Amino acid sequence: MEEMVVLRLSTKVKQESSPYPDRGEVSEDYILVKVRFSRAIGSRSSLDYPVIWEERTLLDSRQFWVKLRSVQNVSSPYRTRCAQSITESLSLMRVPEEEHPNAINKLLEVLDATVSTELPIDVAIWDMTFLFGSDAVSEAMDMYKPNLVPATRSSIEALERVNVDHTLPYEDPCVICLEDFSVDQMVIHLPCSHYYHEHCIVRSLEISHMCPLCRYPMPTLVEEVPPQPC
Repeated sequence: MEEMVVLRLSTKVKQESSPYPDRGEVSEDYILVKVRFSRAIGSRSSLDYPVIWEERTLLDSRQFWVKLRSVQNVSSPYRTRCAQSITESLSLMRVPEEEHPNAINKLLEVLDATVSTELPIDVAIWDMTFLFGSDAVSEAMDMYKPNLVPATRSSIEALERVNVDHTLPYEDPCVICLEDFSVDQMVIHLPCSHYYHEHCIVRSLEISHMCPLCRYPMPTLVEEVPPQPC
């Protein structure tokens, strides 16, 4: 089987739900920005199978205190200096340069919409490698015997639909299509707490009733229809 390697960078920015435990002497005008750079390596043989994560490693992390009202002023020199300072830190963290503008723009977008300085901003940058059709995947899939029974139409239609905002607890892209989630986009929240693009997971559940990430089982026709007597 021919191997295909897909390299992908992804940045997720969100405001956390819990306050930072100890501000020390830092003024309440400042908000904490936490930046994490991680590497992930996963394998999959096709879009119908879940990603097999072989490695997820935190490579580096930094923290910055940012004066919220000043950085929200788009014409302020402080905003420019702040963006430049964080960009320099991304270089020191060895985040690929092509991802710097995306990370800074997403961070500024979340900061501009932030009201409270009590809840930190989390910036998660991922350097992801996906292996398609490799011998390693073939061996792994030989041990993985999926039950390709579709989920019931009623269970698919009953799934929770939510609009993407900065509070949703996701960091990775949709593992089915490998595309980022966009703000105000409609996504589906499975009972196992994983998020997917609506069109991606509906198509997947029409083939297999299991969550592509954790194999959480959705209801099937086999469960709904009682066995008939012989």
